Amino acid sequence: MPWSKSKRFVKVIYFLVASALLILLGTSAFQTLKLAFSRSVSDFFYPYLSIPSDFKYYLSDKTLLIHDKHTLAHKLEQQLEENRKLAAKIAATAELSMDNEELRRLLKLEPRTGFNFIFAEVVMRNPQAWQEVFTVNKGSNDGVSKGAVVLARGERERKDEAVVIGVVRSVSRHSAEISTTVNPETRIAAILPRSGSFGFVNGGEIPMSEGLANLTYMSCNKIYSPGEAVVTAGAREEIPPGLYIGQLVDIERTPSVFSSKLYMSAKVKPAVDMDNIRYVIIAIKKD
Repeated sequence: MPWSKSKRFVKVIYFLVASALLILLGTSAFQTLKLAFSRSVSDFFYPYLSIPSDFKYYLSDKTLLIHDKHTLAHKLEQQLEENRKLAAKIAATAELSMDNEELRRLLKLEPRTGFNFIFAEVVMRNPQAWQEVFTVNKGSNDGVSKGAVVLARGERERKDEAVVIGVVRSVSRHSAEISTTVNPETRIAAILPRSGSFGFVNGGEIPMSEGLANLTYMSCNKIYSPGEAVVTAGAREEIPPGLYIGQLVDIERTPSVFSSKLYMSAKVKPAVDMDNIRYVIIAIKKD
């Protein structure tokens, strides 16, 4: 009797395992058949479903064929014009982003006490004196006055400092003309802190070198080094002392002890590239 019950139990187990296998096989077969049926239906109906799209492109191609060459040329020109406008918008957006970044950097520069600062944009340059003179979009209505010192953001090791690039030469109500430090007409008193000497930017009648300013009336009794800093002396109230102008280069040979020469000269390399100045800061002395 016990053996009969055991045999029956084994049959039940076999039945359950067989049922589970059949269910798994059935499910797998159903998924396979479903995927095959779906692909078959898609392939069968695709030509019919694609008819509207194909007809649209066919009609568009045939419509182009009925136009004469002048109409086609006009349509092509319209498309090219649209492309040019889009390209100009992209370029303007990129330029605006760069301008905003430059303005943010200018605003971070450390201000000087006793002065008001006016931010201005370069709007015009003299083609015959590109590095020497340019016009900005702020004038007397904005508080700009003649003789005020003009600053810009320095480059390389001076990138976080406001450096001197020139002075205001003339002013109208809405604009001002800037004379840079490489303009022979710009005169600024300067000091060389390392050597303890004094000089004048563009003093005298020494020929100018492109992209460089002259430094004249330097004492012959001092020892000068290439790369030495040149800063403002503060001889005029419109130009505060200690503002960086540039570094000393091309120093004149020291006269011999038998020479009657009292002064010597050198060249000054500005702290910024005068060709690429876009924004400036005009420092106005407070009353």
